[in-house]
Amino acid sequence: PEDRGILEALARIAGARGEHTLALQYLEGLATLALEGEEKARIYRHVADVHQSMDNREGARQAWLNALDHEPEDHDALRGLRGLAEGEGDHKAVVGVLAREAALVAGDEQVSLYARIARIWESDIGDEPVASEAWRKVLEMDKENAEALERLVGLTEKLEDWASFVVHAEARLNHMEEGADQNALLTRVGDVHLAQLRDEAKALVCFDRASTGEGSSIEAAKRLEKIYRGRKDWDKVVDALKRQAAPGGVDAVKALEKAVKLQVDKLDDKAQAGSSYEAILALDPSHSDALTYLSEFRYQAGDAEGAVELYALREDQSESWDLDDFDVQIEVSLFYYHYALSLIQLDREDDAKLRLNRALSLNPSHLPSLQTVGPLFVDAGEWKEAEQVYRNLLKYTGGAGDSGLLADTYANLGRVEWALDKYDKAKKRFSKALSVQANNITALMGMGDVYYSDEDWPSLLNTYNSVIRYAHDPRSVIEAYLVKGHVLDVKMGLPDKAEQHYQKAKHYQETLSGEAKHPARLDRLAELALLKLSELALREEKWGEARDLVDSALAVSNGAKTFGPELHLALALSLAGAKDKKGAKAALDEACNLDSGLQESVGGKGPSDAALLTELQARVQAKRS
Repeated sequence: PEDRGILEALARIAGARGEHTLALQYLEGLATLALEGEEKARIYRHVADVHQSMDNREGARQAWLNALDHEPEDHDALRGLRGLAEGEGDHKAVVGVLAREAALVAGDEQVSLYARIARIWESDIGDEPVASEAWRKVLEMDKENAEALERLVGLTEKLEDWASFVVHAEARLNHMEEGADQNALLTRVGDVHLAQLRDEAKALVCFDRASTGEGSSIEAAKRLEKIYRGRKDWDKVVDALKRQAAPGGVDAVKALEKAVKLQVDKLDDKAQAGSSYEAILALDPSHSDALTYLSEFRYQAGDAEGAVELYALREDQSESWDLDDFDVQIEVSLFYYHYALSLIQLDREDDAKLRLNRALSLNPSHLPSLQTVGPLFVDAGEWKEAEQVYRNLLKYTGGAGDSGLLADTYANLGRVEWALDKYDKAKKRFSKALSVQANNITALMGMGDVYYSDEDWPSLLNTYNSVIRYAHDPRSVIEAYLVKGHVLDVKMGLPDKAEQHYQKAKHYQETLSGEAKHPARLDRLAELALLKLSELALREEKWGEARDLVDSALAVSNGAKTFGPELHLALALSLAGAKDKKGAKAALDEACNLDSGLQESVGGKGPSDAALLTELQARVQAKRS
């Protein structure tokens, strides 16, 4: 009756036949006869298997428990119990079994089991406080466990355990890659420091980190803005707004607009406001306020080219301007005025006139626009338009006010009337200008024309001496020397004194042209001075000197501009005098190519022919300035 081998064999036979009750009887008897705990545990596991095949869960459970009574570390029995609990959805029972399993292992396997226990408490049982403790257990065994940190961050936030939340979140941050997710958690930590723990300093550190770098948090930047606004720390508010703008988009433009307002209203920092508007313009090239501010900023900084670029973009938006509004009219007229001044600096006088006319159409009494457009009409020889401008200047100043402006107005009006053959009126204007401002250069130059017309050479020379003495514009000084030289040579027969004046004109241009606003206009006068000097040298048969002067003139004019035919004719004569027939012929041909009239007058004549010198002298002496 106590033969354990026969009993086990009979139990197997009964099990194979499906006679489960009989099999259980044999196994129970066998368990009673077993001597070792390990053997008893094995038999009870077999009993549990039979109960499972009979779908007898309670029997199986008890059998596995009996096995564990005899062999507490029986892994198979524990797995059986766990499987049974899992099948029944008894999560707490599963946790109990897992806890016994975890106690039997060590290292990563143990950590894995405790993590599984924590997941069940959190996800299946829904007991967040217990789950939180379970995850802490995992963290005690593995301080770097990323899942435990992540779960604890979420659980402590739900439980409003703020001190623990901050501790675990900061540990979690050390395991995250830089980017949007890390910055989002940093922002949340900052919120907790600020709202729950009342530690603004630590909150600022979090928001500062979260709002910079890749994947920066706009929300963190907004938190910084709010805190610094409360402190009235405007520099840092601006920095926070710039951080909000970093990702770009419509919201970025709005943030930069707020930054600009602070830079202008609170910080009075025009340069930084300009930088912010540059950033706005990069995002929105048609941004009206940015175009307005930056165009004026560049204008004030002397960046004419940059200002014109933006003025043109502003002008493209002109259809949206409410020109029926008086204030808008004044603002737009000033825009066109500054636009024109910038165009003038770029030697775009025709475009400038167009904008000045628009400015005056909106504000006819705008004196700076009238003062600016007048000389442009004069330089272009548009005398009727210039006359109207200067008459308007007199009209709107009432013939009084600033003496310099009044004198310039009378002088320029006289200059225009002189060009329109209104000689008597012109002389009255010049006299009026000089009575208001004794050394007004434009009036003095105008009186020079009067004296030239009257052939009053002493008065003319005295007048141009005053110009040379008082003029600040190099162009006027050089022109005075040229006119005096012309009169001394052509009208008074004093070529030696004329040469001195031409030399002074040449020297003055060389020393001052670099300081002038429009050096190209001075180059023409320098070219004429050199031409006149070369003609005087040719009279005295100083061939080498004449050629050097012509070469200098051609260099000034970048080849040949205003006086190209005369310069090449002078070159032909100097080369002919130096016996360079081939060079002289080439220079004469070039002069004729540049001027068909010259071809008719000297065509067929050789470079040595006296008629060429006569032609050159007639042409040169006909030019006063």
